[in-house]
Amino acid sequence: MRNPHTTRGAWLALAVAAALAGTGCSSTPSATPATPAAPATPDASAAPAPSATGQGRSPAAAAPPCADGTTAATFANGASVCGSQAAVTPAGGSAVTVNTYLGIQYATAERFQAPVLAPPQGTGVVHTRPGAFCPQADKPSFPTSAQSENCLYLNVFTPQSAIGAARPLPVLFFIHGGAFVEGSGYLPTGQGNLYDGSYLAATGRMVVVTINYRLGALGFLALDQVDRSVDPNGSLQGNYGILDQQQALQWVQQYIGAFGGDPARVTVAGESAGAMSTGLHLFAAPGSAKLFQAAIMESNPVGSVYRTPDRAQAMGRTFRDALCARMGVQCATRQPILKKASVQEILDAQALKLRPAKARGMGKVRPKDRVQTSVPPLVGLLGEAAPQVRDGLPWSPTLDGTVITGQPLAGYAADMPAKPFVFGINRDEGAVFADMAATALEARLKPALVDGTVNGIILPWVFGQDGARAITSYQAQGTRPYKAPAASSPGYMSATAVTLSNIINDFAFRCGNLAMAGRGAAANAKAASAPPAFGYLFAQAPWFNLYRTGTPPDTKPIPACQPQAGNVCHANELPYVFNTLGAVPGTQQPSEGDRTLAQTMAAAWASFVNTPSSPAPWTASGNLPARWTPYPGTSSSLALWSTAGSGSVSAAAVDTGANCGALWNTIAPIAGN
Repeated sequence: MRNPHTTRGAWLALAVAAALAGTGCSSTPSATPATPAAPATPDASAAPAPSATGQGRSPAAAAPPCADGTTAATFANGASVCGSQAAVTPAGGSAVTVNTYLGIQYATAERFQAPVLAPPQGTGVVHTRPGAFCPQADKPSFPTSAQSENCLYLNVFTPQSAIGAARPLPVLFFIHGGAFVEGSGYLPTGQGNLYDGSYLAATGRMVVVTINYRLGALGFLALDQVDRSVDPNGSLQGNYGILDQQQALQWVQQYIGAFGGDPARVTVAGESAGAMSTGLHLFAAPGSAKLFQAAIMESNPVGSVYRTPDRAQAMGRTFRDALCARMGVQCATRQPILKKASVQEILDAQALKLRPAKARGMGKVRPKDRVQTSVPPLVGLLGEAAPQVRDGLPWSPTLDGTVITGQPLAGYAADMPAKPFVFGINRDEGAVFADMAATALEARLKPALVDGTVNGIILPWVFGQDGARAITSYQAQGTRPYKAPAASSPGYMSATAVTLSNIINDFAFRCGNLAMAGRGAAANAKAASAPPAFGYLFAQAPWFNLYRTGTPPDTKPIPACQPQAGNVCHANELPYVFNTLGAVPGTQQPSEGDRTLAQTMAAAWASFVNTPSSPAPWTASGNLPARWTPYPGTSSSLALWSTAGSGSVSAAAVDTGANCGALWNTIAPIAGN
């Protein structure tokens, strides 16, 4: 998901016309919110030892006191870390002391190389500042001054009473969103950390871990024929960001015991691109199978499938050409330009930002001309809101057959074990992406060309000519919901945007998730342990807007997600899950109903994390859900998270309303390739 304050574009969930942007939202700010002014390199923990020693906490090791008197987390190798602590008081309950440890380095990695585990080192090393953000576009929440390629850090939130306790707690391992190009496990808002795990740790009796992983080209570049100084094999396979996530999970397996966590009870969760990552670990990443027991996927744009190595490498060649053009050099195939390039040059090239002046040594060939033939035409048309390939996000994991062996949309890949999982979507996921995409189209084309571009170029690009014809000709209740322009539109969004929103909502989110969950649940039912699946729809009326467009300080809210529009946009559920409503920027304040909903959703997530095979009921007020209902398929119901709802919604009604069985399930990729 994208930065909620300075979003200038978004990633197309569809791979169509809106980029599935990520947003992080955490609720309650820490007692002392830490926003890095420069890359934080926490003392001794930044330099890893050659190998890990021991598992988690040593029962015999005495935990030395930290400078402020808080309890240190001590590892079996004798290393120890200090953090900060704060009291969290749940409604109607007693205060619980939560320890927070920020910026712990879990791995190191050379550019375009697999990560190497970083064991803890030093005694009483202070971890009260988040580690450096991974390189990404400069934004107020993620300033360049706080970024570094040395960015593989994680954050831990745990009840202080869990440290040294005889019975360890389950672990929630959260992966942030951001379209695989931005974000962090720590999301500062000026009012707190949107991913503050303190409330979940205190009230849910769990240890919460949030992580950074490499992004963009630095995390996902696949490229054939590279100089052997870059990689000894002469090619890059991509998926470095996924390998980072796996290494963080491995770190948790070895060291979470020092914080009172149980490595045998890890639940992987994520939102947006984090949910995509979670789906990969669950369904299609063999190296992850033994590292966690259950999964939660929030707003996974399942319809955005992963590219094959051939297509990933073709995009890699486009990137390399753009990088050479940006640097103003001749781009010999095996030239070690990938090592010589600066981080900023890599970021500019991955966004196809080219030098305006004639490049040095390139004669009369302009940089833009040099890459024009290999860049899909939609990039120039839609700008940041454009897909660069028809089969996924501009930068995302690759179906390489080793790290990733299948499409999560198809359910479990061969030999992947069945596990309990939760999936869920927000009511109006497509609104923000459609609004941005339509705005970009309308700014670049004459009005007469806009709708023809959607119907005649964008849809065939994504679905093929036959698929596009079936989509645009489909009729429901006397209208064609997927042919631009829509029959009517609200004042805040054009009729073209309404059409795009319908497509993104129904294809990428509703039908994609129901298809994936149905296939996964069917496989679960056949497994010996019969692990359950659960689903939800988040539909709480908004009081905030996570999205802005423009360049700071000249930004403005994206109209489709303004509270008065009523859309329940992508990522709106996050401050409720973390119960961090206080960290959400905005002029309005949450209602008592919002606070109750946040407490209840946090309890629901905690119920699943604690016992994913049979989640216990929780206390709920009004019509809010009070337990998870198993999801065997569309004959079941989904938990409905809304203070104005009835507590559940029929999955069949969602299926019918999104035209899944009537249309989308018959078209690739949901129907199969």
